[in-house]
Amino acid sequence: MIGAALASSKSIRSTPKWTKADLPSDDKFLWNGTCTNTMSQLDYSPLSLFELFFSDDVVEFIAVSSVEYARQNGNHAFQLTSDDVRVFLAILFTSGYAVLPARRMYWECSPDVQNEAISRAMPRNRFEEILRNFHVADNNNLDPSDKYAKVRPLVRELNDRFLKHFPITAQLSIDESMIPYYGHHSAKQFIRGKPIRFGYKMWCLTTPLGYLIQFDPYQGAAKCDYGDVGLGGSVVLKLISQLPDSLHFQLYFDNLFTSVNLLDRLSQLGVGGTGTIRSNRLQGCNLADLSKCSRGAYDYAYDLSTHVVLVRWMDSKPVTLASNCNGVHPVMTARRWSNACKAKIEIDQPFLISQYNKFMGGVDRLDQNIAQYRIRIRSRKWYWPIISYLLQTAMQNAWLLYRESAAAATLPLSHLQFIREVCKVYFARRQAKNAQVPLAVHNPKSLERRCPADVRYDGVGHYIERNPTQIRCAVCHMKVYKKCAKCGVGLHLDCFAGFHTRA
Repeated sequence: MIGAALASSKSIRSTPKWTKADLPSDDKFLWNGTCTNTMSQLDYSPLSLFELFFSDDVVEFIAVSSVEYARQNGNHAFQLTSDDVRVFLAILFTSGYAVLPARRMYWECSPDVQNEAISRAMPRNRFEEILRNFHVADNNNLDPSDKYAKVRPLVRELNDRFLKHFPITAQLSIDESMIPYYGHHSAKQFIRGKPIRFGYKMWCLTTPLGYLIQFDPYQGAAKCDYGDVGLGGSVVLKLISQLPDSLHFQLYFDNLFTSVNLLDRLSQLGVGGTGTIRSNRLQGCNLADLSKCSRGAYDYAYDLSTHVVLVRWMDSKPVTLASNCNGVHPVMTARRWSNACKAKIEIDQPFLISQYNKFMGGVDRLDQNIAQYRIRIRSRKWYWPIISYLLQTAMQNAWLLYRESAAAATLPLSHLQFIREVCKVYFARRQAKNAQVPLAVHNPKSLERRCPADVRYDGVGHYIERNPTQIRCAVCHMKVYKKCAKCGVGLHLDCFAGFHTRA
């Protein structure tokens, strides 16, 4: 693995000497692996793909950890099976596409909000009991130096499984992903101008389609683990440390991570890197000021000692990129709108910029997929948003694997359809195991809310009908087998007229 090479390699810092030259053609970073996905040869169902990540042992670990957590809090009667955990997860995923403003509305009898699949799968009180005690770590063995110790076991497990099953491809992207959270926690971040400004920051390594390979929650600025590459460079080297070192991957990242020292370090590992770079990290390279030039103008420089090329290109404003694997040539073309011509025109675009635009958006794809059907059921615990995020990344990774499998050729499924297939299987299994279908939770609303005055006193369509079971009369509160067919409340014959007459 690359991690072993990182431990043995030493970073020797030298002063770059920039010359007007392009990156020479080199076979060092040519892809030497196969991008064919083994999933394409196998017929996987949505459930089997999801359970690659949440298999029986992971679900059993969650059940055991939750029971132990309940006992530590004094609830010794709490029990949880693997089947209960799976139904609980299905309810969470269902809340992402069947959205209701309040959690308890899923169990209401009102026809406008009732969700029969959820109310028949698990009683409301049981769900809330599991939610209170849901846990993925052993509180007796928490690392006090780890701010994410409560979720670290699940993070490690999913990292291993994501890496084991990821569809191997030459190009990978690294960026930050935000998990929304508005409570109090020492690791919570604020990033101005982002769609999600408050929350936990997650460093992510993904494929161009958004498959999450490795991730690491950000705990704050700390000592760099890999020499003089800075915090961003340390994140890059840590995320790729578990990748196989025999393959020549090409990484794409933004200016938070890019530096000449990082690209030099990646070259020693046989890994390519391309990214935008900040003006204070150019290490003495004087590229031309293109702010007054026309679109498509560019300047470049190359350093022989670090084998890094810097390119500044004029688009709507100047942008600078650095790379150790992609050069300036062959120069590509890009289409841009011209106010002068009132039409789209073609402008020159260096090769490394076209490659960066093509492969950089993997983490943005991941965020987009998660945001579409984000789990809506919330908890007061600080780590609940992270657990929800891990569940959703596992689901979207499974969906991306399904798209590459043989089953997708005969039954293509969208992201929403894939989630629903997994949930429906879990709900169906629960109903099949129950000898008696549990009754829906009775509506605890007051009489005024169950039967609005506009319906009660309209004088149209009110008549007595028999109810199959005993209910309480809305007037005298005695037991009765009759009810108003329109209002749906129990009424004796003698109480019927008074109920529908204003006082």
